[in-house]
Formats: sequence, structure tokens, C-alpha cells
Amino acid sequence: MLNVTARENEKHIEVNLSGALTLREVAEAWQRLETLSHQPKVLILNLAEVTDLDTMGFQMLLYLKSRARADGRKVHYARHSAAVLAALDLFGAVAEFGDKIHLTSADRQRFAFRYGLKAHRG
Repeated sequence: MLNVTARENEKHIEVNLSGALTLREVAEAWQRLETLSHQPKVLILNLAEVTDLDTMGFQMLLYLKSRARADGRKVHYARHSAAVLAALDLFGAVAEFGDKIHLTSADRQRFAFRYGLKAHRG
């Protein structure tokens, strides 16, 4: 089950996703997110509480982002959970999403991507 809650201020709409974002939940999540994405405000999705993300959930996030870009709107993903980071790593999609990702030192060891890390040459 996925819970979708939103709060709005004058500049943006922040949406918290809590639970699994998988095939079972995508249709309901999409209905809610599509409506919110048509607002002129920046849409920020807080992904900290996403517990599971399958290919369908990943594709929905990718489509939401690409559709917003095509329409001249902004969608940002923030506070990526371990499940979301694992999917981004698996699909090599960090650059495609273009959002800042904050990695703990444990995350840096666990995941192969090196987004935002400086390469040191000896």
C-alpha cells in the first residue's frame, strides 16, 4: 500500500510517498500525481519513505519527470530511500533524473554510482 500526502505553499507542492511504489500501487499514485503535476508550482516528491520500487514504479517516476520537462514544468525528487537508490543504481538512471542525491558513507560503499563525488587522480 502506498500513501500519498501533499502540502502546498506559494512556491511548491511537496508530496510525501510512503510505502511500496510497485505495479499494484502505480495506477492510484499516477492519478494523484498527474493532477498535482499540472499545477504551475514546482512539484517536489519526498521519496524517503518509499519501501519498495519495482520497474513499473521506476517508469512512472521517469515518465512524470520527462513529461514535466516537456511541458516546461519542474518536478524534483528528494530524500531518496534505499529502495529508490537501489533502483537508480540498477538502472543507471541517476543522471537521467538529475536530482541531487545525498549519500551516507554506507550508501557510497553499497551503490556503484558516483554521482556528485569528485574523482581523485594520483
